[in-house]
Amino acid sequence: STSTESHRTGSREAASALIEEGYEAKISSEKRQRMAEAAPALRPGVAFPVGENGRVSTTVVAKKIWSAAVRGVDVQLANAIDAERDWRYQYPGHLCKLADLGAKSPANAVKIAEDGLNTLRGEFVFVKDGAAAPLIEAMSTAPAAAAALHTGTLQGGAAVAPLAIPIEDGADALAM
Repeated sequence: STSTESHRTGSREAASALIEEGYEAKISSEKRQRMAEAAPALRPGVAFPVGENGRVSTTVVAKKIWSAAVRGVDVQLANAIDAERDWRYQYPGHLCKLADLGAKSPANAVKIAEDGLNTLRGEFVFVKDGAAAPLIEAMSTAPAAAAALHTGTLQGGAAVAPLAIPIEDGADALAM
């Protein structure tokens, strides 16, 4: 699709495509107001949004992003993420299932990544000069350098070191 292709060509084009698809319209006036009020307290750059209670909740946003990421591939898993009441301790199981789904096919992997990133762009904010805007809007007006962003693969030549988690007595927690 046009949106899929634009995601591969650069951040600026991706944001523009999402705005054309109407994603920007999903950002409520209440959310915009919260951004404006919270901006002076947020550090410049990309930030988690301020919730309806006036506080930043990484859990609420993370669940929303992960749920949206997987919904197009597995609605049951998306619903389980939405319903999870103990996210802080239970998220690894959900994310392992999500990773398994992504590993089943390239189409799943791309769908999960695109849907998750689209939601992230609409949820996160960009703070600059004491003002906050949805990340998607900031990306659509970013300097031309942002359009030069791309993905790549690095191939290393060194031997892979074994994974070890040392514990107090010098033992390896993974070997237990």
